[in-house]
Order: sequence, then C-alpha cells, then structure tokens
Amino acid sequence: MAPAMLIAATGFCSIFLFRCVTAQQTNVTDPREVSALRALGTSIGLSPPWDFSVDPCSGAAGWGEDTGTNQFRRRSAIQCDCSIGSDGVCHVTRIAIVSMNVRGQIPPEIGNFPYMNDLNFQANLITGVIPDEIGLLSNMEHLTVASNRLSGPIPGTMGNLTRLLTLSLAVNNFSGTLPQEIGNLSSLTELYLDSTGLGGELPPALRNLRRLQTLNIFDNNFNGSIPDFLANMSSLQVLAMYGNKFTGPLPASLANLTNLRELELGEVSAGGSIPPSYNRLTSLTKLSLRNCQLSGFIPDLGNLTQLTHLDLSFNNLSGTIPAYLASIDSLSRL
Repeated sequence: MAPAMLIAATGFCSIFLFRCVTAQQTNVTDPREVSALRALGTSIGLSPPWDFSVDPCSGAAGWGEDTGTNQFRRRSAIQCDCSIGSDGVCHVTRIAIVSMNVRGQIPPEIGNFPYMNDLNFQANLITGVIPDEIGLLSNMEHLTVASNRLSGPIPGTMGNLTRLLTLSLAVNNFSGTLPQEIGNLSSLTELYLDSTGLGGELPPALRNLRRLQTLNIFDNNFNGSIPDFLANMSSLQVLAMYGNKFTGPLPASLANLTNLRELELGEVSAGGSIPPSYNRLTSLTKLSLRNCQLSGFIPDLGNLTQLTHLDLSFNNLSGTIPAYLASIDSLSRL
C-alpha cells in the first residue's frame, strides 16, 4: 500500500475507532456526587459498605435498587439519571438506605446531589441533626427519615424543598416547634409528623398546604387550640391529631372537610359537646374523639353511613346509645 494511502487509511481508522470508542463509552457518575456518596456511607457507618471499585450509576455490585413491594425491606441502593444534560455524566436521583441499622449521622455533603428527588433513610438508628444543607436539594419530591434517632430542631432550610410531595419525619427525637418555613411546601400531599417530639402551637403558615391529603401529627407536644384554618384544607382525607396537648372546644368548622375518611382528635382538653356539624362528614370511615372531656348527648351522626370505627370512649357523655348506630352496617367497632 502506498504511503499516502496508508496514511489516509490510518487516518480513517483513527477517526473510525474514535467514533466507536465514543459510541461504546459508558456513562459515569458525577465525581462530586461520588465524593458525596463516600462521605455519606462513611458518616452513617453503612455496613456492608458500598463498593466504589465500580461506578455507582452502573447498577452493579449492589448499587442498583432491587425490586419488591415491602417498603421496609432491608436495602442500600441508588438510582441515577444519565440523560440529564448532554455531557454523558450520570446524576444520583434516589438514595434508599432502609432497615440497615446504621447509627451514624447525616453529613453536610447530603446537599451535593442537585438532581435528587427521592431520599429514604427509613427504619435505621441515625442520630444527630438534619443538616441545613438538606435545603439544597431543590428537586426533592419524596423525603423520609422516619423511625430513627434524629434530634435537634427541624431546619428552616427544609422550606426550600418546594417540590416535595411527601415528607415523613415521624418517630424521632426532635425538639422545638414546627418552623414557619413548612408553609413553603405548598405541593405537599402527605405530611407525617407523628411521634417526633415537636411541640408548641401549630404555625399559621401550615394553612398554605392546601393540597394535603394526609396530616399525621399525633403523639407529640403540640398545644393551643386546634386551628380553624385546618377547615380550609379541603383535600384532607386523613387527619390524626390525638395524643397532644390541644385545648378545646372541638372546631365545628372541621365539618367543611367533606373528603375526610379518618378523623382522630383524641386526648384534647376540649370540654363542651360533640359538634352536630360532624354529621356532614359523610365520607368518614373512622371517627375518634376519645378522651376529649366531652359532655352531653351524642348528636345525630346518622349520615355517617360508611363508618367502620367510632370511638367516643373516656368522655362524660350522657344519655343512651343512639338507635341509628345499629343501622350503620359497616360499623364494626364502637
């Protein structure tokens, strides 16, 4: 082959090979996010540790999310998106460290995942505080740190997570009050604050969460009156507020929540009587007004034909059990 042709051929092969290598090149995880994963695994004491001899977004060596229907199943895995941008870099979008018995703390590097939309640290023994850097995860849609040993205040920076749909801080050892910034989370549909250790009055900014369908704030130290603004959260289906230090009377305005399926207001120092307006809550399957210092007769609740559970125990009610309750076929617990 003539030298000119060889050069041309070699040049062609070089170009061809470059294209082949480029086409076959696998995407890699953003180096900054790899460093953040290292810091996270070390800080919480993950065992067995993640294997950084392979790329985290490869899905190999235990990095990929396993399938299964049990949300509490033991796992430590991530998910990535390699289609963001055009640079071929993969970004972590989900981290699940569930039921792994990790005992460390959440490091500030948790804020170094700009494309994260789902973070699940449920059912571990994580201690320390939620770092302020959590507020940098502006794409977050689902966040749960439930069933750990976290302490300290809820950081106000959490109010930056305006795309959040579900937030679970339940079963921890937090202190202080619910920050006003919670009102920035106007996209929330589910908020779980049960058994968090929080107290004080519910912040007025909570009224901004008009899309809430589930609000669980039971077994805490919240006090003051049950706010009337709850009656404007028309999407609510589950409202559980028992086991706090609320004072009465029970708001008659809660009857405006016509989508409610479960209403639990137990352990309220209410006094007074059961609001007759609750007879308008025709979607209710569960009504609990246990230990609310209520007196007087049981009002007409005959429109609550879907009730399966009615608890009016530990009150000072008088009179007889209304006969109409016997006609509610679905009622299995009274």
